Amino acid sequence: MAMAYSVFLVVFSLTLYFVLWVLYRFNFKVFKADESVLPLVSILIAARDEEDHIRNLLNDLKGLDYPKHKLQILIGDDGSKDSTNELLRQHAESNVQVLNIEGKVGGLKGKMNVLAQLSDLATGDQLLFTDADVRLSKNWVKGMLFSGKPKAAMLCGFTGIESTGTFQSLQHVDMVFGQGMLKVLNDLGMANAVIGNNLLVSKDAYSKVGGHKNLPFTIVEDVALMQSFLKHGYKVYLNYTPDTYITTTGESSWLKLMVQRKRWMVAFAAIPLWLKIVMIIKFSFLPALLCLLQFNPWFGLFFVLKIGLALGFYNEIAKTIKIKVAVIHVVLYEFFEPIAYFSTLIYYILPIKVTWKGREY
Repeated sequence: MAMAYSVFLVVFSLTLYFVLWVLYRFNFKVFKADESVLPLVSILIAARDEEDHIRNLLNDLKGLDYPKHKLQILIGDDGSKDSTNELLRQHAESNVQVLNIEGKVGGLKGKMNVLAQLSDLATGDQLLFTDADVRLSKNWVKGMLFSGKPKAAMLCGFTGIESTGTFQSLQHVDMVFGQGMLKVLNDLGMANAVIGNNLLVSKDAYSKVGGHKNLPFTIVEDVALMQSFLKHGYKVYLNYTPDTYITTTGESSWLKLMVQRKRWMVAFAAIPLWLKIVMIIKFSFLPALLCLLQFNPWFGLFFVLKIGLALGFYNEIAKTIKIKVAVIHVVLYEFFEPIAYFSTLIYYILPIKVTWKGREY
């Protein structure tokens, strides 16, 4: 019984990678805008205790290849206790408006409250949401614009992790797989999740659904907004190109990773049951393979096949955003993934509050 079940888990995971690889390659959709008419764009950023990253952000915003008279940049300082606010005031360009966010909108808190207030001041036809710890390419704004799709409300780009070490590189491989799978599903017409630090939103659609103000408070405001759009009949798209690719910092320790993933589990809980089952089976590949090796060491060839399929899928994604995925990190990820995700499941059920930017939720 154990052998049959393990074979099922292993074969399912291998099949999953193969199907994702084929669909990503042959059903991949790119959305482009008519750059002859550039709309007014408002960039909305919530910042809290980001003194280590804010200079890089301001430099990237300064270097954006977009007409300054058509670009509004709003940064809301959410009660930073470090020098974030001071650095913003000292180094922000004239087209960057820095606001101290103090009051609350309804029952909203944290980042969601900041974005709700910034959106009231946004004058752009399109709203771009990102975070204070990201690095942006100069063509990011133009790359995120798209047109011609009826009822289009939201577009999400690709977010990678800056590879400052092996631990961060493994987090990056995890992000590559997750976003690759989301793209396959999205291009099949199934929108399941977005990443809030790389989002374009139609101001018209945002206003019609009530924006963040019309949502109950959640620590995954990006997914909540996406679900609001879908509920009202709007469309959500993922667009992966070199211009829509941005990077953010990875977590520096296992505990910080668990804290981050506990917050992400709120979004995981909202995806369909069938997708939860698929992901749990995928996480079980290595334990199942280790079980099979007890019966016959030749089952180890499944691991080699898995690495080959994973590299095929990852490299297909890498080509679309023009990045590289190291073979060694793909191999190490096979060990990292089950440990990380089963640890996350355990940490998630523990009666510990979610800590985010120095606040507990």
